[in-house]
Amino acid sequence: MTSAGSPVCAAGAITSPQIRRFRALELPFRLVQAKSLRAILAMTMWVSCQHALASSIAVEFVASAPEFEVATDSYTRLWTTEGPKIIEALQRYSGASLPDQRIRVIVFEGVSRSGRRYEPLWIRASYPEDTKRATLVHELLHRYLNEVDGLETCYPEIHDIMSIMLFDIWSELYGAPFATKQAEVESNRSARYRKSWSHALSLGQSARRSEIINVRKCGERLSREQP
Repeated sequence: MTSAGSPVCAAGAITSPQIRRFRALELPFRLVQAKSLRAILAMTMWVSCQHALASSIAVEFVASAPEFEVATDSYTRLWTTEGPKIIEALQRYSGASLPDQRIRVIVFEGVSRSGRRYEPLWIRASYPEDTKRATLVHELLHRYLNEVDGLETCYPEIHDIMSIMLFDIWSELYGAPFATKQAEVESNRSARYRKSWSHALSLGQSARRSEIINVRKCGERLSREQP
């Protein structure tokens, strides 16, 4: 069985053109078009690798003060039951893998922030349960998109593409009513979020999917344009 520790499945090591071609949301469409055993094997290997990488990421929630222990326990329970499916979805939608296989999440009372590679992630203690889920996915998506080369060139306002991705990720994980409600919650946080969400919600599913696939094409195009 392929494992996260193997050279094939190591984070960032999936470079075979046959595997990369079927990354993220392109996989279901390409599956029906596969015409060779080699392509089918490549797709199978990619799926196995994603599950292995998802299960290898450890997330630890730490209270920044004793008064946040209850919220920390809530986040820990959430992650215990939902963590693997969250990570699998984030990897699949972003087409990226995280180099850090252990993430420390500090539970505090302040504005949530994703942090950078190998840094702690900070998340607000007082969110309602559904917003805990939504915000944790949001901040982790930041971490994944930080690993997509050149993305800030294609999307100077990163929340423009994040909102598009988040709606479909939330819908897949928790249902469309959840996604619609949490889009409203985020829209009320700032004018910047409201603008990004207004655009995302104006798109149909097909248009959102095209934008998500373009995330990877953006990085590939910039690589080709470099001298």
